[in-house]
Amino acid sequence: MITKLKYKINLPKSLRTQNIGSSLHGVLMELLPSELVERLHTLTYNPLRQRLLFEKEEVIWEIVGLHKIISEALIKLDNLTEITIKQAKTTVSLALFTKEVIKLDDFVSQEMTHENGSRIISLDFTSPTSFKSNGYYDIFPDIRKIFRSLMMNFDFFSETIKVYDYEVLDYIEEKVHIISYKLMTKNFHLEKIKVKGFQGQITLKITGANQFVKLVLLMIKYATFAGVGTKTSLGMGGVSINEGHRLR
Repeated sequence: MITKLKYKINLPKSLRTQNIGSSLHGVLMELLPSELVERLHTLTYNPLRQRLLFEKEEVIWEIVGLHKIISEALIKLDNLTEITIKQAKTTVSLALFTKEVIKLDDFVSQEMTHENGSRIISLDFTSPTSFKSNGYYDIFPDIRKIFRSLMMNFDFFSETIKVYDYEVLDYIEEKVHIISYKLMTKNFHLEKIKVKGFQGQITLKITGANQFVKLVLLMIKYATFAGVGTKTSLGMGGVSINEGHRLR
């Protein structure tokens, strides 16, 4: 089960930055049951995602659960009206304005069965995105790393459907291409370190058979829940589909 909550959060100007992501993660850890928090620390992949979105004058706090163990707990938070960010010694108000809950199998069925001929799609990386490899952070968008990240996450949380396959990943790398980009390098600040990443927009072109295109689009849609790359539970790797640039 996937759950996505979107709150309008009334942050003061001094806190309107992606860099408070780790502080907001800490807020969630205090709101969730302690036994659940302990269990999250034991998992290979964390099913909790959260990030900030900046839409004109509004700031949106997006919280996602990728599995029922966290989704059920998040649903109980839909009546939050304020939180205290201890590190900033500030209490801020917030209001829920969208709640999305869907079973993973239903999500797959929905995406794989409807007719969608889109083969060119634009993605916005809404927060710094990076991939950790061999002890280093890779700050460039890479088709293989993007889709490997998504497929591995998907399979970890799916109990019935598996999508990762080495040959399929090879085929994705061959048939999906970045045809334009508008990116910048940005730092994401944690408590003691800063992680470099890329942020901005890329446009992908997908070639291949229709069913393959649907699989790629399924993973792209999943990215809007799961994010991409490292430290997505702390606020990195946010992804949205830029519908204004979606072509056929």
